[in-house]
Amino acid sequence: MAYHFTVPERCVFGSNALDQCEAVIKGFGKKAFIVTGKVITKSGI
Repeated sequence: MAYHFTVPERCVFGSNALDQCEAVIKGFGKKAFIVTGKVITKSGI
């Protein structure tokens, strides 16, 4: 089975990345697909 992966136009990651995301998220328009991990889920953000 073949898998295809497309790299997003913009990817923000690393230490304090969430603090820098507001402007990036606003630029996506009305819809965005945001992926987080266990740390974000447990922190209640």
